[in-house]
Amino acid sequence: TAQDLGLSVVRRGRPPKKEPLPPIYQDPKSGNTWSGRGKPPKWIVGKNRERFLISPAHS
Repeated sequence: TAQDLGLSVVRRGRPPKKEPLPPIYQDPKSGNTWSGRGKPPKWIVGKNRERFLISPAHS
């Protein structure tokens, strides 16, 4: 095999999934959370994000 010959094996496809990030923001109405990464959810778009911060005591 290529591995027996000391050649590197190229993996195809998606990389393995990473651990999910802890939530930073929470919607007080629905309880939904968001990690701050990726596309912002509709409940936080255009609003002051400081209002939705989860305090460190709750995480």
